[in-house]
Amino acid sequence: MKVRVMFIGTLNEKDLEILLFVNKYKYVKVSDFKYLYSNKQYYKNKIKCLINRMYLRKIKWYVTIGNEGKKYLENLGYKCSRISYEKTYVERQKIISSFAARFYSNNNIRFVPSIDIKDKQVFTITSRRYIGIMNIDKVDYLTYYISRKHTSKYIQSVIYDIRKERKFNNVIIFCENIDMIDVNDFVFGLDRLYVIPFNEDNLELLEHINKIDYQKLFRKMYKNKVFLSEYDFCDYYIKNDRFIFPLIFIDTERLSTIKYFLLENRDKCVDIIYSKNISLILINRIKGVNYIPVDYTKYIKGEFNIYD
Repeated sequence: MKVRVMFIGTLNEKDLEILLFVNKYKYVKVSDFKYLYSNKQYYKNKIKCLINRMYLRKIKWYVTIGNEGKKYLENLGYKCSRISYEKTYVERQKIISSFAARFYSNNNIRFVPSIDIKDKQVFTITSRRYIGIMNIDKVDYLTYYISRKHTSKYIQSVIYDIRKERKFNNVIIFCENIDMIDVNDFVFGLDRLYVIPFNEDNLELLEHINKIDYQKLFRKMYKNKVFLSEYDFCDYYIKNDRFIFPLIFIDTERLSTIKYFLLENRDKCVDIIYSKNISLILINRIKGVNYIPVDYTKYIKGEFNIYD
C-alpha cells in the first residue's frame, strides 16, 4: 500500500512505504529492497540506516519490522500483528515477499500475494498451497512454489490443490529443483500450466513472455510463410501439415494435447521450438515431434505480432 504523505517526523514518504511493505510481508530479504528503490545503489545505505535506528530489525539476510518501526506505524493507525517464527510459516513468507518485491514496480507483471485473496473465514481456502496470483498481460495465473526443502507429500498436496481449483484456468508452478516432479502428474485440463525452473534467466524471460518477435524467429527458421493455426493447441502452421508450437516454458496442458492430437493424426507433424532453458528430458519425447532448441532472449521486442 502506497501512502501519500510527504514528511512524518523524521521519516519521509518512501521510508513509510518501506515500513508498510515489511510490516505486511514480515520477512524481506535485504537484497530484494533493490526492487523497491529506483536508485539501486541507494537502497543499501537507506536500509542500513533504518536498521541502525531500529525501525527495521535484521535477522541474518532478512529484515522484519523493528520496535521503533512498529511504534511508528501504530501511532499512525496501522495494525502491526505479531511475527510468527514457526519454520514453515517463515519459509513461505520469505518466498512470497521475494515475489512481491521483485514485481513491485514491474510494468509487465503484477503479483497479488495469497494473503490478499484468501477468505480468512474459510479453512479450505486458507489451507491452500498457492502463494498468489501473477497477472501477465491481463491473464491471471494461480502461482505455486516448490522448493528443494519440500517433500513428495507437499508436491502431492499441490496436485490436489490444483485439482480442486474452479476459478483459475491458468497456473504457474516454480520449482527450485525440477527433477523433484513428474510433469505428467500436472495435467488437469486447464488452459495453460507452466512448470518453470526457478532461476534469474527464467524470471526475466517470464517478464517478456508476451514480447517475443516470432516473425523474426520464423524468418530465420523457415523458408515458407508461417500462418496462424486453426487448432487451439498450436499457434502457427506451415501449409504442409506441419504445426509449430513455441515452448518458452514447459506447458504440460499443451504438451498433453499435442500428444493426443498426433495419436489421432499420424500424418501430421509438429515442431516444438523449446527454450534452451528447458531440459528436453522433462518435456518428454513425443512421436512425430521435431524438437528445436532456441534462445528466446534474442527475440524479445515490444509486442506480439499477428500474422495473416
